[in-house]
Amino acid sequence: MAPSLLPPVLALLLAAPALGVAAEPTESASAPQQASPATKGAIVVPKPVGYRADSCRYLHGAKARSLACTGHVTIWREDLKLVCDKMNATFAPGGGLATATCVGAVKVVTDQATARSERAEFDGGKNEVQLTGKPEAKERGAALAGERIVINLGTGEIAVEKATGVVPAEMLGTPP
Repeated sequence: MAPSLLPPVLALLLAAPALGVAAEPTESASAPQQASPATKGAIVVPKPVGYRADSCRYLHGAKARSLACTGHVTIWREDLKLVCDKMNATFAPGGGLATATCVGAVKVVTDQATARSERAEFDGGKNEVQLTGKPEAKERGAALAGERIVINLGTGEIAVEKATGVVPAEMLGTPP
């Protein structure tokens, strides 16, 4: 296939070494960058996205770009890694990951936590991942479980509905 006919995502992946997305993130993603007062109002460049799977279908329409993958799916950006059996994703008009829905043997790795569930939904507008279907998360030794877990990638907050968990004594500190 001629390079000019490659869909933009494939061209991005071919150029990945130059963009710093050639390597999949390890068990710990890099820290999210905080906006400084000096850069307030600056144009935000979308985070590059990488993916691999047994099979993928990419659609580049006039109004939307999407990706549907099955079998040993991994999709990542610098602060997030999603692993699952099946994934559907959409890309923002300006680039970057807008949404991703993963189902089947889901594993989520962020700077804040590692989590597992039957389903995960990433919302780029909110910069968070919502896990359902027996979700469990681990954060610095704490084990969390509940009906629904939401991980905010920007703040690091982990919210758990109908929560149960174990927090190691060293994380509790001493009472005042």
